[in-house]
Amino acid sequence: MSKFIALPVGQGDAFYLDRGGFHVLVDGGKSKTAISNLLDNGCETKHLDVLVCTHNDSDHANGVLGLLDNWDGTIDEVWLPGSWTHRMKDLFENPRVFVNELVENISDMDFQENKDLTLEDVVLLDSPHSNEVNSEALDLSDIIDKSNDFSDFLFEVNSAYLGLDLLYYFERHYFSDSFISIFLDAMNAANLIKTITELAFHKGAKIRFFDYGKHVSGGFSGILEPVNSTEITGIRKREVSALQYIALSTANKESLVFYSPESTESPAVLFSADSDLNFSLPVVKHTKKPIITSPHHGSDANATAYNVVLKWLGANLSPIWVRSDCKCKTRPGTAFKNQACKFCTLCNCGLYPKQTVKLHSSDGIWLRTQGTRVCSCR
Repeated sequence: MSKFIALPVGQGDAFYLDRGGFHVLVDGGKSKTAISNLLDNGCETKHLDVLVCTHNDSDHANGVLGLLDNWDGTIDEVWLPGSWTHRMKDLFENPRVFVNELVENISDMDFQENKDLTLEDVVLLDSPHSNEVNSEALDLSDIIDKSNDFSDFLFEVNSAYLGLDLLYYFERHYFSDSFISIFLDAMNAANLIKTITELAFHKGAKIRFFDYGKHVSGGFSGILEPVNSTEITGIRKREVSALQYIALSTANKESLVFYSPESTESPAVLFSADSDLNFSLPVVKHTKKPIITSPHHGSDANATAYNVVLKWLGANLSPIWVRSDCKCKTRPGTAFKNQACKFCTLCNCGLYPKQTVKLHSSDGIWLRTQGTRVCSCR
């Protein structure tokens, strides 16, 4: 029997799959402290075969950091976005230089023309991809040995933050809210990249990187497979600025998507993260109703993904949608609420408390475990 569990992390995603004794957690929510107890009590496990971080948004990655830092269970492998490797050596080995470059990049943005820019907008305004990709052997032990430890890195960040060079840029932009917001978001994202990678390494987990793109490879065949990425064994260095590098790591569009295929005993699961699913899904024939995690917590910004999934499954098969998030005015949107079969860790109606959504497979069908409510979002 397989089990699928959506953990009530509050804000963000955290999805657990027990596929015949193979234990997977995809993302960990925004809280760094909640995930360990939720995993212990909701999933009743002290072991993960794979821990996945789909992208560098805090409502997905913070819990991954917290689990690596605080959980007393064992983790065999940690799967991370390949985009993290593009300038990893610079971030790890020369944090002050990296931060100074980041500040300069942000200062070059036109806040007069665009007063409400966010870190996500950087990807939209200026594509961070370069055609030049230089690969080299991935030796994390060498990179981490040469890096400052986490406390030293924070000191470097704080020194740059309070330094005269940064103060100059703040004054130049009249302490622009957008400038400060993007800088702080970028600093948080940089910290997450560095800390998650180091904690996974020191925990003894095997770290595997998956680079977003059309080519698909890697993972565990028949159990957990990439849908929009290829596993890389080397650092893929792109000629991108510090700001583009950080913005790319947080981009919803490049969220890693993973798929647990259908078997005779278990229906399929598609972990969609914050993706709009604007790429080819696996060419398979489903005979059983699969679970699809709701794209971007049910936001209508990803509404087209629902039609992609329905077309993928065909007219005779509809999925079970599972949404994890906080109570929010704009989420879930109309597209999610229009789906026939759906579950939420927290519905926006305000009538019920958070719940752990538990589904299990029996005779090749996903069934809800006693106590799991269907969605009541309005």
